[in-house]
Amino acid sequence: MDTYASVENFQMGIDNNYHWDLAVASGPVGNIKFQTVESNGTYSMTDYWTLNFSDIEGKARSYSVYFSCVKGLRILWIDDQAYAKAE
Repeated sequence: MDTYASVENFQMGIDNNYHWDLAVASGPVGNIKFQTVESNGTYSMTDYWTLNFSDIEGKARSYSVYFSCVKGLRILWIDDQAYAKAE
């Protein structure tokens, strides 16, 4: 039986800098391999719905984005994936 798990994180700075990382565990049970990638760079918004990153896996990337708000939490949705941190 094969298994697969991943986690992706974005840490956004107030000075338009970010840190991004992705960790993956995959393979047959008993022989799971782990891999990680990460990058740092700058981000910008060309409009209200597009976020541009200078370096994700070695190249510039643009993603569709929007915010949701609930009490005590802001959620940044990047290509329909939620990224949030409780304050």
